Amino acid sequence: MWTDTSPISGWIARAILSTSVELQSPLPPAQCLDRLKQDTDSYWKLFGDKPVIGRVHGSKFSGYKRINYRNSFRTQVRAVIEANGNGCHIILRFGVHPFVLVFMAFWLTCVLGIGAPLGWNAYIHGVASKENLMSAAIPLFMGVFGVCLYVFGRWLARNEQAFLLEFMMTSLAAKMAR
Repeated sequence: MWTDTSPISGWIARAILSTSVELQSPLPPAQCLDRLKQDTDSYWKLFGDKPVIGRVHGSKFSGYKRINYRNSFRTQVRAVIEANGNGCHIILRFGVHPFVLVFMAFWLTCVLGIGAPLGWNAYIHGVASKENLMSAAIPLFMGVFGVCLYVFGRWLARNEQAFLLEFMMTSLAAKMAR
């Protein structure tokens, strides 16, 4: 789990990386998994009424808060449920979908890989011509757009981790493990 050293670095870490929480439930794992199945709608159910959309696969669960708009940067919860002597131990990880992180890394790497040489070329040859200015400015704006898109999407999802944690604790009758 990430530990914050300052408010800004903590916010950046939570925006980019996933955070982990451990819960302890008095219920056996099979009952926890059944409760999660009952309390969530399937990914393919478009007009459901349950507050969380998710799926149980083996001893794992993944899901996200139902929202009325599209946000690829929403917070997803992934849970692993393990039996122990007092019921079950639940490890939750909150973060964006891994595909979103890979896509944004690819996007920014391509922008940097193309934009840096074009910007360097414009710097060496002077920015006197319109073509040199545009070849340097377009990748810069694409990079800024990608970062702003990610930040805005995570800002829209700012309360979803607390919602999902409360949902998991209520649904599984669980308490914080540590």
